[in-house]
Amino acid sequence: MTPTCDFCQAADAVCEYPVSTGIATTSPVSGRADDRGTRPWAACEACAELVDGDRFGELLERSLAVAPRPDVAGSDPLFGFAKASLREQRADLFAQVALSHGPRRPLGG
Repeated sequence: MTPTCDFCQAADAVCEYPVSTGIATTSPVSGRADDRGTRPWAACEACAELVDGDRFGELLERSLAVAPRPDVAGSDPLFGFAKASLREQRADLFAQVALSHGPRRPLGG
């Protein structure tokens, strides 16, 4: 089973980025508790290109293209609030990844 991308949830992660600190306590996409610790972040090719290019603003927008919360429908009045909250959370996480990630390496490398 191929790991999913930790940035956009694509099912075709191709590489990973080591991080120097335990920066995430929640999944960047689902918002659920994640025992990440210092585990590397998996990335699909599209997200990896954005990480390699330090294009974290574009990475954030790509990530947010995924529904902000699977349990909140787009017609729900809470949808906008959930998306804004998720944008803030992911921006913080991705900023920390930007500061602490090492070079791209093969999955499990």
